[in-house]
Amino acid sequence: EVVLPESNELVFVGNFDSKFYAFDGEIGTKKWEFSTKLPITSSPTIHNGIVYIGSNDNKVYALDYKTGQEKWTFVASDGYFSCPVISNDFLYIGCYDKNLYKLDAKSGKKIWSFLSDSQILSTPTIDKNVVFFGGKDTKIYAVDAISGIQKWTFKTDGFVYSSPAILNDVLYVSSWDSYLYAIDANRGTLIWKFNIGKNSTSSPTISDGVVFIGSFDRKLYAIDSKTGNKKWDFLTDDGIYSSPIVSNGMVYFGSKDGNLYALNSLNGNLQWKFKVDSKIYSSPTISNGILYFSGGIDNKLYALDMKTGIEKWNFKGLDEFYSTCVLSSTSTIYYSSINGEKQ
Repeated sequence: EVVLPESNELVFVGNFDSKFYAFDGEIGTKKWEFSTKLPITSSPTIHNGIVYIGSNDNKVYALDYKTGQEKWTFVASDGYFSCPVISNDFLYIGCYDKNLYKLDAKSGKKIWSFLSDSQILSTPTIDKNVVFFGGKDTKIYAVDAISGIQKWTFKTDGFVYSSPAILNDVLYVSSWDSYLYAIDANRGTLIWKFNIGKNSTSSPTISDGVVFIGSFDRKLYAIDSKTGNKKWDFLTDDGIYSSPIVSNGMVYFGSKDGNLYALNSLNGNLQWKFKVDSKIYSSPTISNGILYFSGGIDNKLYALDMKTGIEKWNFKGLDEFYSTCVLSSTSTIYYSSINGEKQ
């Protein structure tokens, strides 16, 4: 029997079986699991040795990243699809109960809550002490991170499930009205909008002045961040729920056609694709040359070589996995489903 050495890289992922898992990132062995009372459809994040996850059992959990031991929980009146985001030792997360919560990341104590007009599925983005997020009420919100007071709202013509990305005081976010918006982050005014064909739950990723986003029209788009002009698009065989991630000149994303795609980010040329026996809804995460993603109803978590697309390992769970979060051996944290950027 060949015994593979363990790495210092950990992969964290929630499952519809109401469990949260930690895996060795290099060889795929399970390190620990933590049980919740309902399925987990939120993605985790890590901060100072603690991994945070929201669950449909109305709780945000803070767990020791090495052991899975519970540090604290915060209970709301409904569950979470939005993912936790950490900024300056505070945790921000949207909830089905229409509230955006700010918690002390060390203790779980509520600092404030902001009541919006609808359920919040969008994951917040924080920049310059302002929290940006979308709602099912078709609005994009900007809320002061210190006080919890609304600064502005921007109304679209559809649900906003997408999580905003921000660059140089410009906010990029998609809506179910089939548009990608570029909005002045300070004023909440429109700069440009681009028609992406159909609805989108994909969150935009920005790299080298280009905004990448997927659409239900089966295409991944590359759009100039300043002008809103299309640079290229790539057609798959089904809709794209997955949010893209860009690394080393490549853009990676999944499609409902069951393929994980790797494209040249400059021209959209296909480099490789990896087929699974399921529609892919989750967003990929990359660390140390390995791409991690969940296959969906095949109940598998996959690890691929990011250059070649060759499978390194997979783990079959009892139900569907959601998007992953990776703590690398260099203590760098990578997570997906926010806006595809490495955090």
